[in-house]
Amino acid sequence: MLIENIEPDGSAITLTPTSLRVPKLGESLPAFSLETQDGKTINSYDLKGKLTLLDFWASWCKPCTEKFPDLTQLSKTFGDRLGIISINIDDQPRWEEAKQIIRRYRLTWPQVVARKGEDDPIWKMFGGMANNQLGIPYYVLVDPHGRLSYAGQGGADLSELRGRIEELLPKGNRQNKRTIPEIVPEQGCAPRRDGNRHRPHLSSTRPTRRCPNYEPGCDRRLSSTAVVVT
Repeated sequence: MLIENIEPDGSAITLTPTSLRVPKLGESLPAFSLETQDGKTINSYDLKGKLTLLDFWASWCKPCTEKFPDLTQLSKTFGDRLGIISINIDDQPRWEEAKQIIRRYRLTWPQVVARKGEDDPIWKMFGGMANNQLGIPYYVLVDPHGRLSYAGQGGADLSELRGRIEELLPKGNRQNKRTIPEIVPEQGCAPRRDGNRHRPHLSSTRPTRRCPNYEPGCDRRLSSTAVVVT
């Protein structure tokens, strides 16, 4: 059963029978297909292998459009590590306005359109996740394994969504660290720059002296340790 209709005051919910069901966080992405604005088909199994964000929005939803700059910044920040698919839930009469919004905000990622409004079964399926009653904007994250890992409204400036994305992205190659001695000049000695033998440090305020560990041909000694990344 999926939500068919909700009374404006929330007093009643109408359910409708369907083969689709509302998924739960942690479950695998259900099977479905989407058609983009330019006529391409996206199947749910195509989303595996990459972190993907589903963005549900409508032209009449001011909070949806106000967050497009934040969504664009997410796209710039994470680049090809994050796939974004916007799913518009406008009905046919409002589709022209939706297209103008897409152009105005220069949304470059795939735009899915069904022109079915809130009757779109894909929207009813995802819009009921995590106790959401078909409220938008709504964001659903699918991890690279195809599991539903986040569903919500993103938080202020999409900070909540950003945090979850950062948690789900694969960590970079961990740096192997080992501790080795660092060679540094002995205090009071001038580092050798010309390849010649050690030269004592000359100072107008103290007498010329050699390093305590001075050896001919060498002006440095092991005096501390440092962490070197390999």
